[in-house]
Amino acid sequence: MVGAILLCGSLPTIALTKRLVGKIPDRVHAIAYVALLVIVMITMIVTALT
Repeated sequence: MVGAILLCGSLPTIALTKRLVGKIPDRVHAIAYVALLVIVMITMIVTALT
């Protein structure tokens, strides 16, 4: 149920973002993806240590 709610909220956001931002270069997308993964990993480690 929660997954369906998240999906219903994310699809309009993705459609709106694609219209406003347009095409993002692959290099920028790759760097942002890795940066977000690092942020999540650091957050998970800090949360586990507390």
